[in-house]
Amino acid sequence: PAPLPAPDASGRAVLERAAAGADLVVLGAAGTGKTCLALRLLCDALALGRDALLLAPTRTRADSLRRRAARLMRARGVGDGAVRVRTPAGYAFTVLTTFLTRRRDPLPAPVLLAGAEEDAALAHLVGVEHWPGLPPEAVASRAFRTELRSLLARAGELKVDADRLAALGRELGIPVWGPASALLRTWDAQGRPTARRRSETRGLDTARIQDRAVEALEDWDAPGVLDRPPVPDLVVVDDYQDCTAATARLLSALARPDAAGRRARVVVLGAPDVAVEPFRGGAPSLLVEAEDDSGLAAERLTLDAVHRGNPALHAVWRDQAGRVPVTGTASHRGALMAAAPGEPEAPVAGADEADSGGPGGAEVVVASSPAQEAAHVARMLRGERIHRSTPWDSMAVIVRSAGRAQVVARELRRRGVPLATTAPAVLLRAEPATGAILATARAALAGRLGGADAPPERPSALDLLTSPLVGLSSLDLRRLRRRLRLDRPAEALPDENLLAALDSPGAASALAEGLAREPLAEQAARLAAAARIVSAARAACGTGDEDETGGSGTVDGGRP
Repeated sequence: PAPLPAPDASGRAVLERAAAGADLVVLGAAGTGKTCLALRLLCDALALGRDALLLAPTRTRADSLRRRAARLMRARGVGDGAVRVRTPAGYAFTVLTTFLTRRRDPLPAPVLLAGAEEDAALAHLVGVEHWPGLPPEAVASRAFRTELRSLLARAGELKVDADRLAALGRELGIPVWGPASALLRTWDAQGRPTARRRSETRGLDTARIQDRAVEALEDWDAPGVLDRPPVPDLVVVDDYQDCTAATARLLSALARPDAAGRRARVVVLGAPDVAVEPFRGGAPSLLVEAEDDSGLAAERLTLDAVHRGNPALHAVWRDQAGRVPVTGTASHRGALMAAAPGEPEAPVAGADEADSGGPGGAEVVVASSPAQEAAHVARMLRGERIHRSTPWDSMAVIVRSAGRAQVVARELRRRGVPLATTAPAVLLRAEPATGAILATARAALAGRLGGADAPPERPSALDLLTSPLVGLSSLDLRRLRRRLRLDRPAEALPDENLLAALDSPGAASALAEGLAREPLAEQAARLAAAARIVSAARAACGTGDEDETGGSGTVDGGRP
């Protein structure tokens, strides 16, 4: 891997103060090397035998940094193979797990709820409350639960309890915050141990697990905890402007000495002008608050040289940054372009100082229509390819939204610009087929798909038959019921004949063969496929025996 670039004078000042044990908040404009500095702090600490941790606000950024850090640590021969790059919620999960399980009388480990689990939990809770002004179909929608999850997460991060949320709803005239406050009371109770709920598994969302970790650190000296708290010697946080208030409280707890006098040194790096997570609770103001005595009481340092881009692009950045409201201080906006080796540094005057003969520079074009705009972009890309031999995969087009991206991509392809194939990001839990698979698996694990001596339960069976896995409609089921009643005894229970066919792949296959030349042939074949699904699910969960067809290992027409 390519080594990290050598730090400039302001970067060396950060490294020196960090080595001296100071808590730091490091401000730097885009391109001043904050991430490289964070990686260097991590590797340098490990090289000295210290325990160090690098935090990133999102999983995507943490994954990228983790790969870079692993390559750098291997190249330098430092580290012990442990994961050194985490999200704040991931690290908090480790702290809380250690606190609950590493004791003489262990408690169940916590469960970090992912989006799908949170959505499922809310689906069972939202119907309990009355939501004024909202129709039932809106309350039952996934979009409503997504907004409700966001409200509960922000309330947790900002320490707004149920009573305060209800009062704010009355004060601001937002009636739905009334029932939401009752839901918040239940949501806040998750994860808190009580004598009655001592043995229960604690389910926590990412907004609350950090506060539970803070509580664990404060109570670590309680009798029964065997291990030391997993507090590293150094905690480095990259892109701190996108972290939440819960992360700030966690860092403050790590920076406070414990009973043995052990604490973490904290270095946070960020740029308030480039925050992109405020809608998820990110707070650029945390960079300023880190200097307060109520927070980290950190020393502020500023990176003053930009190493990315060219003078023209830096001039554009400075112009746009000047239009963004100042958060705390604007000292980081004064960074200058780093001079090439052997050249003196000079202030950036504007875009006209760029090398007009090269590919750099900035140009503003006002088009009369979206079609003309796309045509101009396509012409620029083709010109770059023809005149400068720039590879297609070294060019990029940035648009405002995903919807606009589809329109521009279509126009560029029509004008001869090849584009990389991209698949839109889709939440797996939002796919109907995925939901059907999960529902079937849960039903099998709970024994609702029957067993060796019992047919499937009627609600679970109907859910499977009408799911995307099988695809029968209500009309199809009505026609199958009518056909099954023709040559079978009267049913003692609702859908007894249908459940009997679903209970046995052999019987369902025989029914499909018998109806192969009748109008219900397709529906009977789907019923047979459903019976094979039930048999396979039972076998996987150990709740049923293989039937006479031996088909428990295949589903959907015998395909593995």
